[in-house]
Formats: sequence, C-alpha cells, structure tokens
Amino acid sequence: MHVLTKKATINFLLYQHCWAKALGTKIQVNANTDPPSVKEELVCELLQELDPYKLMDPDNIHLTGSILGPRLFNVFINDLDDGIKCTLMTFADDTELSGEVDTSEGRATLQEDLDRLEEWANKNLMKFNKDKCKVLHLGKHNPGVQHRLGSTQLESSSVERDLGVLVDSKLNMCAAATKQANRMLGCINKGITSRDKDVIIPLYSALVRPHLEYCVQFWSPLYKKDVDRLERAQRRATRMIQGLGSLSYEERLRELGLFSLEKRRLRGDLITVVQYLKGGYKDGDSLFTRSHMEKTRGNGCKLLLGRF
Repeated sequence: MHVLTKKATINFLLYQHCWAKALGTKIQVNANTDPPSVKEELVCELLQELDPYKLMDPDNIHLTGSILGPRLFNVFINDLDDGIKCTLMTFADDTELSGEVDTSEGRATLQEDLDRLEEWANKNLMKFNKDKCKVLHLGKHNPGVQHRLGSTQLESSSVERDLGVLVDSKLNMCAAATKQANRMLGCINKGITSRDKDVIIPLYSALVRPHLEYCVQFWSPLYKKDVDRLERAQRRATRMIQGLGSLSYEERLRELGLFSLEKRRLRGDLITVVQYLKGGYKDGDSLFTRSHMEKTRGNGCKLLLGRF
C-alpha cells in the first residue's frame, strides 16, 4: 500500500513515519506493514486541510516551498532525545550532544547516548553524516577520550563553527569578530564617499556592529586586550565621520549619542538578569539568589554576592 502517488516529491519512508507518529490517532494505521502505512486518500485529504494555501490536489502533492515540510521534519525527529541523559541540542538538521567527561561514569554515559542516537537513526532510516560528525574537547584538563558513532570512530577537532560562532577550548571569538568588522568598515570607506554622520552611523549600526555583538553573551571578552580590540573597531568607525576626527573617543560617542561596546554588553547583561528574575527563562531562578533585605534603593530586589 503506497502512501503517496508517483508524482509526489517528498521522501516516501519519511512521510510514512511522520504520519504514523503524528496522525496515528486520527487515521487508521496499518501496523502489519514495515514501515507503518496509511491509506493514500486519507493522507491527501489531511494534507489539503493542513496546507493554508490549498495548492495541492490528490494526484499531485508537492511540499517544496510549503510550511508543511519543516513541520513534518520536526515531527519526525521529535523522539530523538528519548532516553538521552546528556545534553542534546538540535537546530534544523544539526544535532549536538554534550556531557561531562571528567569521570569514567560521565564518559560511559556519553558513549551510551551516542549508541542510542545510532539506534534511533537505524530504526527511523535516517542516517547521520558521520563524515561531518566531530568531537570537540573543551576544558583545561579534558582527557580527550575518543568516541564512536556506531562502528565509526569520530575524529577530534580543535575548533568548530556553530551557528556562525567559532567554538574552541578558549571560547574567544574577538579576533574573528574584529576581522569581519574591519573588513566591512573597509568596504564602507571605499564605497561611500559621504562622511556625514547621518550616512555613516546607520551603515555602521546595520553592517559593522552586528559582527562585534553577535552571540556576545556566549564569548564575551574577559581580558582587557580583547575588550580594547573590539573597541578599536568602533573607534575607527567614529573617526570616519567628518568633523569629529580631532575629538577623543569618549567625546565622539557623546556627540553621536552612542555607547561604548563594553557599556552595551553590560546593559544587555543587566536586562538578561532582570528577565531571569522575572521568570522569563526556564530554570532561571537557580542562577541567582535573592536577598531578603528590605533596605533597597527602590527596585525591591537585591542579589546576594556569590561565586559561579
């Protein structure tokens, strides 16, 4: 029994599994077949109900460009983390597994979770691309234990790019961020003849500063040399504005109504802390301890000083 017609453009097995998982309670599933299958006419009817654009007919189902394809994929991988004890993160079709390996029990748990992922991939007929699977060892005293996915030994890597952020043992992206920002400033300097602040500041805010602040909560600089390295990019941008080259950096910022990058990071951290305390993030209260002192300066909340 086929689920889709010959003109269907999506993967047959993926589609069968998705409907078996998501719509098993709404439509009759034939459990005697492997993989499970459903009646073709019921699938087409439900597809037409789910597609808001009504672009599909029973004889020609095309999911390319529709909103249904990503949703079915999310349904398909919904049980990927079943039984996983370590931290599992997914974004689109990327999967990351992380855990503590400073003890033998932690290393064994991480390997067991890798075995569970391989078992899930074999069961659901969706293989991992093992050539792209890498092991990133973080921590000063990391033992660097090798792991395997199925029968394949995973290669170790010193640095990996994760959603545009370079992740390594130092968690320092200042050099890469500054390089991208200076490259964009060079393009603005060569391609834009105007040096008016109404032209340079919008270009800097839209094209340069995002490179200096992208995911900065993850790799925020700790050393003064890194803080100064990021700040130099903004110094260079403010010097490009006509009539401000002779002023100091602080005076240029006041004239333009800008804050230093260090102050912007501090402001963002304070906003995040308030959101944690107000329950805006899951399990946020465990990060901070509130003081029960009544003598506060009007905000009604005071934090106890502690160590992380």
